[in-house]
Amino acid sequence: RLHRLIMNFLVYAQIEMMSIQPERVRLLREVAPMPVGGVVENAARRKAQDVGRVRDLQFDLQSCVVAMSESNLAKIVEELVDNACKFSSVGKPVVVRTLTDGSWTEINVTDQGRGMKPEHVANIGAYVQFERRIHEQQGSGLGLAIVSRLAELHGGQITITSQPDLGTTVTVHLPTNPIPTPGNSGPN
Repeated sequence: RLHRLIMNFLVYAQIEMMSIQPERVRLLREVAPMPVGGVVENAARRKAQDVGRVRDLQFDLQSCVVAMSESNLAKIVEELVDNACKFSSVGKPVVVRTLTDGSWTEINVTDQGRGMKPEHVANIGAYVQFERRIHEQQGSGLGLAIVSRLAELHGGQITITSQPDLGTTVTVHLPTNPIPTPGNSGPN
């Protein structure tokens, strides 16, 4: 756990430093679109195996592509599956879906866990944890912040739909093709 915590601190710091360097953001976005299915499934299975929840994992994967590196996509999926497993009970499904409209790809991770209150969803951020005194939590609260910042750096975003005691769906919206950085018309 300590190793994962330290790695997430480092990843988050790297993301934040990158975000203020337009040239690094441009290079990050200039990747060829790649299929997501294998990366999403492998990353989800690895994380579910780490936490003993492989039997709870379910997939509904369409053929999709995203303009993102394999490592960044895997990090997004690992963090989402980790949260879904952490905040739901063993035996409850964790569903990973991908879908596309051709311009955007969505990656959804849904659990039937304890859910979040609307004010918690509105206040997601780095180092933020909710009701820690009520619910034992491990970690730093960086998972969703990392997912959100990676999505934003690639021109995407996340949305969270949650109801207390019913579960949570986190949807990551990512472009299928590279989006130019502001002030850059893209490759010539």
